[in-house]
Amino acid sequence: MTRESWTGDSGRLNACFVAALVTGRLFLNVLGVGKKNGKLVKFDARPDDVNAEDLGGKLIDLTTLLPEDHALFIGFLTMVDKAAAHFTLPSPHDWTKTDDAILRIHHYLRINLYHLTKRPVEEP
Repeated sequence: MTRESWTGDSGRLNACFVAALVTGRLFLNVLGVGKKNGKLVKFDARPDDVNAEDLGGKLIDLTTLLPEDHALFIGFLTMVDKAAAHFTLPSPHDWTKTDDAILRIHHYLRINLYHLTKRPVEEP
């Protein structure tokens, strides 16, 4: 967050990391992206869930998603499920791609929501 090495309590740093993971998953869900059986699928929203269309934007069309973004989001959602959102047995996941995934999620939020609704958004 400060672009400097963290020297504080590692528990706080871990909490920030987990919060970023869960928030990233939330944003993918808002954009209509979910995961089932190891594949990206349209997020199975409940009737009272809010998505990008409800806010004046549009959902990500999974058929036009770049292959590298598809792989990045599958890996990210798998990591979030296994590392943060659910208490599961350990499984390998590539946490080093977290920054790339978050930047791509931010990209799609800008394009599919903020730009369409003419809301200001900070660039990364």
